[in-house]
Amino acid sequence: MPGASKGQIFKFVRVGRLKHASVAARCCKSENAITVIWDWRRAPASDEELNVRAELEVLLRDVVFNDKEDEWEWNDNRNKEFTVATTKRWLRGSVNSERFGFQWSKWVPSKCNVFMWRAYLDRLLTKVALRRRNIHVENIMCEWCDSNEETVDHILTGCNIIAAVWEGISRWCRIPEVYAFDVKDLVGLEEHCDGTVNKKLVLHGIFIIVYWRLWRAKNEKVFSNRDTKVSNIVADVKSLGFLWHKHRFKKGSVGWDRWCLFDVM
Repeated sequence: MPGASKGQIFKFVRVGRLKHASVAARCCKSENAITVIWDWRRAPASDEELNVRAELEVLLRDVVFNDKEDEWEWNDNRNKEFTVATTKRWLRGSVNSERFGFQWSKWVPSKCNVFMWRAYLDRLLTKVALRRRNIHVENIMCEWCDSNEETVDHILTGCNIIAAVWEGISRWCRIPEVYAFDVKDLVGLEEHCDGTVNKKLVLHGIFIIVYWRLWRAKNEKVFSNRDTKVSNIVADVKSLGFLWHKHRFKKGSVGWDRWCLFDVM
């Protein structure tokens, strides 16, 4: 409402007897006009109360009543019925949207998709992010290389161990070696690889699993002091990817032997 704040309206409503009345209960409809029934405990007297009353009456003057029951309508010109699917389409919007530019993989568990979405938005709790939130962190250097600050971009794209992991994944998937400077470079990486639509869908999911497994390895190093081995990370990506692809990919699965050769055409 222009001119009147929510606090002013609350003060104004307190002078009435029916504080929880609906709009319909306040309005009396005649042939040519709508009359507002305020039912005052005391009449408004101050300039503030009189101004708010005038603005409310202007708004209520344009109210249109009908005999239908109240219902929720989805704010979508194409379809007024609310569904989860239409909400997802609205949230994703254009693929070029900065906020929703990350495309989820349907055959990868939600925990991996949520992780990658948070990484895309720079919402992971790295050491630098914790310090930015005024949380005391003694050492903000990377646990793996100890030469750069621990940021999302460094953990997922910049550290030396990441390059070794991507080398192993590239050989397995038979794609060009992966180079990225920040997390946003990793989004849509599969579109630059040769292959069928199905292969690109599989690659998209595998890339998300790689990022999620790297983050787990970092946490294992921090909280359990467990050494990080590139071969273990690559092996876990293969085994987890096979398990989830076999049970969740709706366009056909492959056996373990074909999976190890990345024969997913």
